[in-house]
Amino acid sequence: MQLQRPAFIFGTAYQPETAPDPQWYEDTTAAMFWGMTPENAFKWFNYEPQPGNTSEARALLESRYIGFAQQQRMPVVRGHTLEWLKDEEGDNFWPRHLNCSEYVAALKERITRDVGAFRGKFTTYDVFNEVIKFPGMLDQCDLWDTAFPDAFKWAHEADPDAKLCINDFSLIEADAGPKMIKLINEHLLPHGAPIHCIGIQAHLTIDGINMTHMKQNLDLLAETGLALYITEFSLFSTWEGPNGRPISYLDEDTQADTTVALFRLWYSHPAVRGIFMWGWWDANMWVQDAGIYRADKTPKKAAAAIQALWESEWSSQVYVPQPSDGFATFRGFFGSYDWSYVDADGATQRGVVHFGKGRRRRAAVLLGSRERSLAGEASAAVQREAGAWPK
Repeated sequence: MQLQRPAFIFGTAYQPETAPDPQWYEDTTAAMFWGMTPENAFKWFNYEPQPGNTSEARALLESRYIGFAQQQRMPVVRGHTLEWLKDEEGDNFWPRHLNCSEYVAALKERITRDVGAFRGKFTTYDVFNEVIKFPGMLDQCDLWDTAFPDAFKWAHEADPDAKLCINDFSLIEADAGPKMIKLINEHLLPHGAPIHCIGIQAHLTIDGINMTHMKQNLDLLAETGLALYITEFSLFSTWEGPNGRPISYLDEDTQADTTVALFRLWYSHPAVRGIFMWGWWDANMWVQDAGIYRADKTPKKAAAAIQALWESEWSSQVYVPQPSDGFATFRGFFGSYDWSYVDADGATQRGVVHFGKGRRRRAAVLLGSRERSLAGEASAAVQREAGAWPK
């Protein structure tokens, strides 16, 4: 049995329309990741720049993003974000000029219409992004106990299967974790908001990383009982680059070693379900020179280091001997496995079985045979069932 795709999600922000070589960008993304977040295309001010004007943005998402994810059979596609109230991103955006009741109606329409339109296509949504520092209309209109939790309810009604997150920064590298917990415990859960996960932005400067502090903050957030996702990872030197953008001056060894250390911490935490990079190619990402591929398409050391984690350190390849009762057990990582065995006729049988975290903690591929005569005539049976085993 060979682990083919881990249950732990490794994804990236994705923006093919700005890539200098879209085909290479698409192919390389598909080879490295099994989760995807549209980097900008689904943000409200891009998706609906004027009231009701959504057809162009929806067509872009369907063709360049959702179609790509479906072709690659990506199990997690994140809708980022239903609402982001950061002033400089949307100061002239039309909902910011509505009165309070008009804004709530527009927000409900945005969520109901667009979550419904992408039902079953986006598997997860950031319902709100960065509300701790940028509360905007939530503060101005005192919506913390009304539209704030109601937004999660509207999204759930539009797609009951989607996982709903709240996404923010400074949760693990700084001190915003308790503020996030307070928002959840005081304004979301008491009002019945169906929230499933916390999205953790991790745009990290090399001098701002304290692994002990980060682990403590992950533990604190995990006490909510919600799943945690590292939704936006980038590693760089300073926020104040020459072009007004964050920039990385890190040497390749430092970048690779630090990335591996962070990934091991996050992967090992029982509440963390996935890691999403916020871009990976220097020619097509927000943070200057922070990619794991150079602009000329050659990989940096960090790319090889990440590949080694998934293909060696966090992979399982096992040979399972068939016991007399037909059942076999093994210990490995959660995920989808390719299996094969040689049946009584000497033919190789193959298939796929998924072991994932969930209600059922045990599953097996049953390779049994039953003797029908003394001559040894046998028939082989294969039964597959989704389940899990300890990580």
